[in-house]
Amino acid sequence: MLEARLTAERGLEKDPMSPQWHQILGRIDVVAMEPASALAQFQIAEVRDPHLARIQFDLGTAWFELGESTGDTSNYGYGGGTLQPIPEFGERPRCCGAL
Repeated sequence: MLEARLTAERGLEKDPMSPQWHQILGRIDVVAMEPASALAQFQIAEVRDPHLARIQFDLGTAWFELGESTGDTSNYGYGGGTLQPIPEFGERPRCCGAL
């Protein structure tokens, strides 16, 4: 994983405005269990290209992992904007009317 990170960082040095390199670094951070860093990388990528393929999924993944790592269930709701708490289960998120 270190080699992948170094490659992505070198790519970002060559093209600092590239949303793809930020997205790749974010994915590396997710695998490395560094959700806060992943979220920051994905947010930069989204600002640079809001239509970047799978960026919304990546952001949702980072928010979910951040909630898992901190135990703060409020982070789940930032994942896609469609999550709603189920009143009978407290803060457990529900997406798109499922369950």
